[in-house]
Amino acid sequence: LAAGPLDTPDRLVLAEQLDVRTRHLHERMREVAREIRRDRAGPREVALALENVAAGVRLADQRVVAARAPVAQAFRIRSTPDRSALASMRFADAFLDQELEKGVLYLEQLLDKRRAEDLVQLAKDLADKRRDLAGLLERYKAAPTEEARKEVLARIGRMKERVKELLARMSEMSRGFNDEHMNQEALAEMARSQDLVGGLDRSEEMLAKGDVEGAMRELDQMASAMD
Repeated sequence: LAAGPLDTPDRLVLAEQLDVRTRHLHERMREVAREIRRDRAGPREVALALENVAAGVRLADQRVVAARAPVAQAFRIRSTPDRSALASMRFADAFLDQELEKGVLYLEQLLDKRRAEDLVQLAKDLADKRRDLAGLLERYKAAPTEEARKEVLARIGRMKERVKELLARMSEMSRGFNDEHMNQEALAEMARSQDLVGGLDRSEEMLAKGDVEGAMRELDQMASAMD
């Protein structure tokens, strides 16, 4: 609405309403940035990005409000606004639109980067747990007691639950990517990685039958899938 012709009082009222919403937007962005900074685990780069975008939008918002003032004054005294005042207001509106678009794109890219880093960390968590399980199987192979076998089976059971939980989180995070190409690739990888649970099932079955070598092969194949 603000980008359209503002040659009537009614249109200017709509534009001023958008100005209020814009002010609330950059104020809220600064509030969120402060909340993130108060959280010890909060991502500092996201807080900084929100502060930078909020500052740019605030400056553009102030320019728009200042440019609207003479136009609004002309309408109040039932006069035709000066052409130069209208041109300045249109320029300020366009600048605000550009600042908002630039801020949105910047934050989208930053959040995609954070999601990608979180996905990598989740994958590393899975890999660490697989290595722990493989080490436990090696120890069981060297000293195959019933107590050790039960411990391995229990560990496999716990890891299956952890894998399911992490895959669910990874799938949810993958769908949040704004980069469509990355989103499609991530979801395709997630579909293939569902076999991680199947690999643990087969490892569990083989160990129950006493086939330690087969169980270890399944874990090796699981490592390849995770890579």
